[in-house]
Amino acid sequence: MLNPRNSHFKQKLYNARNLLEQRKADRHYSKGIKAYKKKDYLNALIEWSKVKDIRPSYKQVKLWLKRVNKKLTTAQNGRRPSPPPAPKSPKSYEADRFFTQGLEYLKEGNYLEAINTWKLALSLDPDNSRIKRYLEKTQQQMNEEINDLSQQASKSWKRGKAIPAVWAWRKILKINSKNSQALVFLKKHASKMNVLANDLYLQGVQNYVENKLVEAISNWKDVLVLDPDNTKAIKHLKRAREKLKEIGDFHPPQS
Repeated sequence: MLNPRNSHFKQKLYNARNLLEQRKADRHYSKGIKAYKKKDYLNALIEWSKVKDIRPSYKQVKLWLKRVNKKLTTAQNGRRPSPPPAPKSPKSYEADRFFTQGLEYLKEGNYLEAINTWKLALSLDPDNSRIKRYLEKTQQQMNEEINDLSQQASKSWKRGKAIPAVWAWRKILKINSKNSQALVFLKKHASKMNVLANDLYLQGVQNYVENKLVEAISNWKDVLVLDPDNTKAIKHLKRAREKLKEIGDFHPPQS
């Protein structure tokens, strides 16, 4: 049986997690391709944005994001151009500007800002069906993703798995920085998280001193889940990665 403290086991565990992340990214990438072929450019953008979030270095998705961005800013969701419309009012032009701005927020995975911007656009142009459609779809997508993450966080915490639980709550706050459930949880358990972060940081130091670089990197990455602004962990994590690269032992992703 493999010893969980053994570096060989840690390497296998890392490789397994890496493979799962890759497969998850591949699934979202394929969904994006299917949506794009159906000219459902909004869903394609959402799926490929997820890929970029999971795997920032995913090569193919960069090209497709560039393509779908052009479609979203120049086409009417894949439809043939309609006859020349009546002249627009100044408010309609302003609404179009906010629509484009909302798309930029969506590309960054910032659902809440996209939604708020499109609500502002609709206040200027209440009958704009395109903005209504994008607003409704984005609200639905945001709610579904937050719900999935919330369930994941609750299950992980109940099972004593603090790191994935906190990761999920922080992910929710990246989607919606005002999510009360995530904010309450992180505030309530702040002291426990600080104690655990300190313990993991010291474990990382011990592993680094013993030249167990894979374990040290794992420790300090977990510290940054609990305490994203921990400057000591950021500094030492960078140093450990550089050392691993120098000895050619292992090449962790720069995510």
